[in-house]
Amino acid sequence: MATATFTNASNYGPNDYIESTVTITGITVADVTNMRFELDWNPNGASPSCGGDAYSSSCFITDPGYNYYYMFGSYDKSGTIARTDTYDKTSGFPANFNGDWVFTLEDEDYTGCNTVTETRIIVTYTAAAATTNAPFLMFVD
Repeated sequence: MATATFTNASNYGPNDYIESTVTITGITVADVTNMRFELDWNPNGASPSCGGDAYSSSCFITDPGYNYYYMFGSYDKSGTIARTDTYDKTSGFPANFNGDWVFTLEDEDYTGCNTVTETRIIVTYTAAAATTNAPFLMFVD
């Protein structure tokens, strides 16, 4: 198995509603075996005295075909420190795979405290993909 990591390292927030887009290119959906979504964020990112708590935050991901995947919902998380949350998708990959995947982080108590540092998607695919996907041809010996 091989992996490819797609990243958006832009900083967003503080805000109640943050969208971070990660663009996937060069992957054949039939070769995908797993996807790991990672969100680096801080529910108290506006300032140490903001009062934000992950308890009131939720995150969903929209794929290029506009399907939704819930990474976590309100009341699933707690605490006020920076963290990395993950979500794994192991089947049911969309036909519209390449394109923009959007992480949407919402602060549902509207304190405007959330910040996003980075979003990542790590795609695991069969080794055959390395010989058929142009972005990976440079690594084939």
